[in-house]
Amino acid sequence: MTRVAVISTVRAPLQELRMFTNYHLNIGINKIILFFDDPLDTGIDLFSQYKHVNTVACTAEYWSRKAGNKPVAIEARQVVNVNEGVRIALREKCDWIVHIDSDELISPSTKIR
Repeated sequence: MTRVAVISTVRAPLQELRMFTNYHLNIGINKIILFFDDPLDTGIDLFSQYKHVNTVACTAEYWSRKAGNKPVAIEARQVVNVNEGVRIALREKCDWIVHIDSDELISPSTKIR
């Protein structure tokens, strides 16, 4: 069976993240990896309880380990997070990996599962 992961760097209202996450889990995405740009985001605790969701708080320590310091541009932060997300997805044995923003949705023409 093909396993699909979604990676996203997020900074969005909790309700938007809930819709994003639930939508993708309901269409058959196997793993969602959320990188919280705000390390104090309340969504971290909520989504860490979801079985098929990995949450990463992008703290100063995280940036120090992954990039030396926090990149100023969001695009640069996304590159770092995608690289880390790919490592997580591969550990989860995912075959396909998609990087999207939290205001985007995957709309497959056929069933994922």
